[in-house]
Amino acid sequence: YPKDIPIYILFDEYDHFTNDILYRSKNEFIDSVSKQGYIRKFYEVIKTATQQGVVDRLFITGVSSVTLDALTSGFNILKHLSHSEHFEAMMGFTENEVRELLRLILQKPDEEENIINLMREWYNGYRFYEYSNQRLYNSDMVLYFMDYFKDYQRPPSKMLDPNITPDYGKLKQMFEVIDIHSNQQVLQEILENEQITAPLIEQFHFERGFGKYDFINFLAYMGNLTIEGVDITGEIIFKIPNKVIAELYWQYYSEVLSRGIENFEARFDVRKAVREMAKWGQYEYFFNIVQEVLQNLSNRDAIKFSEKQVKMVIMAYLIYADIFYVISEPEMKSGGYPDLILFNKPNNPPHHQYVIELKYLKKEHAHELEKVQQEAKTQLLGYYESDKALQARPNMHLLTVVAVKEQLYVEEMKM
Repeated sequence: YPKDIPIYILFDEYDHFTNDILYRSKNEFIDSVSKQGYIRKFYEVIKTATQQGVVDRLFITGVSSVTLDALTSGFNILKHLSHSEHFEAMMGFTENEVRELLRLILQKPDEEENIINLMREWYNGYRFYEYSNQRLYNSDMVLYFMDYFKDYQRPPSKMLDPNITPDYGKLKQMFEVIDIHSNQQVLQEILENEQITAPLIEQFHFERGFGKYDFINFLAYMGNLTIEGVDITGEIIFKIPNKVIAELYWQYYSEVLSRGIENFEARFDVRKAVREMAKWGQYEYFFNIVQEVLQNLSNRDAIKFSEKQVKMVIMAYLIYADIFYVISEPEMKSGGYPDLILFNKPNNPPHHQYVIELKYLKKEHAHELEKVQQEAKTQLLGYYESDKALQARPNMHLLTVVAVKEQLYVEEMKM
């Protein structure tokens, strides 16, 4: 090849196959990228070629820094740009870009803000630089939405692009790699607190192990968490970027909850139970399932019951069924925060809807059940009477759910 013509090498998804190996076996991954492994040998040849002037430039794109760890000693000519201020908006769409796309296909301009608000909740949220003043939209999700909207002028009934659905399998694999117990504690913390903190890790070092902080960063590199900001200690605050990714988490959590219950899928049809809630306003079967799961959890020594724990179980199965638009603790005009609101999803046929106020009592306080039920009813009534938009929704049910440890007491307020 003529020496006066520079060779540029471009790698796309350089880590794809090694991530698949890591999901399968940590030891197999380490063998592949060790000093004698074929991956390191491959990159060492490229490094030699750059030193000799055969290769002039090299540009590598991928998702995670897992493979980079294995390459640093033999391939230490890279500059990591993932968290650079100059490149933080390189991938994904800004909100202005999303608006420009929408205006090309939107037939009713007065609907722009409503559509943008919907897309912002489901597809926005990504930050790759801790001090960025903007959030990016997932471009694949936006284009899926636009492709449907241009033909029908309404949102798709399924806001999750089918092309993203395989990401659920990847998320499941991630939580079950290396240290399942520790990873699932991370899952619990993310869902309970809606955020988690960790130092920002630009390269993983397997000779030092792969612990909690490594796993949190791995989730971020794979797009399942994003940078929210920096806490007072200098650690990064990570959060779930948007509703699409949140639903993947909750789907996996519902599967985790079901483990340990013999023949769970044969005994319980969660989607059927939630369909009964939506179609007929019958919620008894659903809460029987939740109670069974709580009773199973109560037998696990590590479980500490609380109102938050019970709420997470309810949310996991509601979101798994993918019928209701599930809203947790929205601010009401009365100033309160109902635990859960279940509305119609965008573009779905009208069905029964719910406001749920949840309370929890320890077993030794079971005698306070009626008092606590009345408190919940008073709160529900206040939410409903102060919100005309809530009153205007058809087929609205106001439910109080009081958990006495794993026993549920569900009552509907008749309006």
